[in-house]
Amino acid sequence: MEKKLFRCAAVLIFLVITGCSVEKPLDASDTEASDAWIKSSLKKARKAPNTEARVQLLINAYQDAKELGVFETGDHADQLQAIPKQVYALSMKTKILDDFMWAIDQGMEVDISYHELLKFWKLGADWQDYIVSEYPEVALPIFMSQAADTYNVRFLDQYLADFKATGYKVKSPLETTEFNVRFCHFLAEELDEALQIKDRKRIEFLMDHMPAFPDVKFIDWKTKESMRALGDFLMLELKDEALACKVVALGYELNRIELSTLDFGNSLLDALRVNPEYAVHALRLSEWHGVLSTNDLDFILTLPASAMGTIQKNHVDAILKRSMEIKNSEAAMRLIVMRSERFPPTRSTYSELINWSLEYGSQTVFDYVMEQDEAMNIFSINFGMLARNQELFLKYAPLIMKNVYYAMDTHPRKDGTTIGHIKEVFASPNEDAGLYLVYKYNLAKGWVKATKGRTLLMDICEAGNLKAARFLIEKRGADLHAQTGYSELQISVFGSTRPTEGKLSPIFFAAKSGNPELIKYLLIKGADVNARSNFGATPLMHAVSGGHVDAVKMFIAARANVHVQMDARVNVADMRSLGNFNEISTAYLRAKTTGNEEILDLLIKAGAQR
Repeated sequence: MEKKLFRCAAVLIFLVITGCSVEKPLDASDTEASDAWIKSSLKKARKAPNTEARVQLLINAYQDAKELGVFETGDHADQLQAIPKQVYALSMKTKILDDFMWAIDQGMEVDISYHELLKFWKLGADWQDYIVSEYPEVALPIFMSQAADTYNVRFLDQYLADFKATGYKVKSPLETTEFNVRFCHFLAEELDEALQIKDRKRIEFLMDHMPAFPDVKFIDWKTKESMRALGDFLMLELKDEALACKVVALGYELNRIELSTLDFGNSLLDALRVNPEYAVHALRLSEWHGVLSTNDLDFILTLPASAMGTIQKNHVDAILKRSMEIKNSEAAMRLIVMRSERFPPTRSTYSELINWSLEYGSQTVFDYVMEQDEAMNIFSINFGMLARNQELFLKYAPLIMKNVYYAMDTHPRKDGTTIGHIKEVFASPNEDAGLYLVYKYNLAKGWVKATKGRTLLMDICEAGNLKAARFLIEKRGADLHAQTGYSELQISVFGSTRPTEGKLSPIFFAAKSGNPELIKYLLIKGADVNARSNFGATPLMHAVSGGHVDAVKMFIAARANVHVQMDARVNVADMRSLGNFNEISTAYLRAKTTGNEEILDLLIKAGAQR
């Protein structure tokens, strides 16, 4: 309005200075006088001191001609009809939008070619708004591109929603990929500023209008960096699950999502499941080498196998084992098929699968592998794992036990098993498997030689197998009081002697197992509750060192001596393998060293000296 008043004032001043030799006729029917007036007006327009004054005089002449009726029939009709075109061109020089709009009202057509639109953009906010409102389809993408180049936040904020509604469409001559890079970079810089001041409203606005990555396909490092920072802020700092779902839906690369650290519900998981391939990437299963949490594994199991084509083998293995652990046989078989397609199975692969199936109790996987590999080396099966399934154990144990190597290692043999493998059977939760072995096979004869001093009963007690121990004692006459080799304490001035703890009877090994029922049985059968090793240690001390609360309770109930101290000579011997003498010499000190408050309390109540 002020500009318009200024222009009118300028024109009036110009007229006063130049004078007005012809007066505007009062009667429009006086054609001669009207022509003279228009001629005079056009002449003054040509002599105007500046472009703005000239435009105003031309507009006045045009309107006067219309009023006087000489617009089409007068002597100056051609000049008058050319005025809108002149005003159109001149208004872009003066940047006066009202004059431009006047020319449009008189029938001028706007040139909306690419280069002409660039000119309109440079004329300022009013011009931008007018052109976009009149020609949104063609002007909006070009103007948004210019906004990104010139960092015009005003235009971005005002028209971002409209631009999103078009599907972020870009028309020639803009190159789509190049435009997307610049546009997303612009939004990313705005996001950075909003993140720095934690402007949630601004962050949500920009997120709502950020194009999804599948649509832009390529972004620069700045946008990648900003989107990672956004993901971390929403998930780890703001802890907003709704916004976290939004950023996941956008599909940009984020820093690794660790599900176990997020206190979210199922919404985020559902958002990830929408795009399984993206979910696999979001957890970095293709390049990250860490250990997957249970949360990660359980989520991945809900994804289709087709999405796991790039997952590292160690992650595939972890997911497969988890599927067997939770008894999801369908998922396990699906994963085995996928695993076999990516990593062709070998004999070692089948052995691995067999042992996993035994470890997690998956009969389906076990049967599948046995069908697939008819030449399966049964001696490569983990004997201890097989013992968990009594039915399978009874089926395959006779084959495995055909040839026994009296060696303590657990390395697979091609034609038999080892004492080391058999010992694993005794440690199985299924005590019947161990009982079966001692019932069917006479293992005691070579056991002491293979173990260098331990009897079969000792190792069965250490494994905590009450059924097998009872059978050996009651049916096979196993010696309840047998001891391991005795090594005299020898003190060397060079500190090179490493004495071993001898004189250990089965009750010591039962104490190590922590099985209170086994301990009770041995004591009933006559085991010495206060037996002493050659170091002076007692079964109670071994139970304390193992942190076995129930075993400690059993020994105390059986009146074990809680005050006993180990042989003081151990203090000067090389005992690095057992620990400092002042930390192990009594049951109380052992409990204090391990930090087991419950056992400490039991010993104190039993009268142990502190």
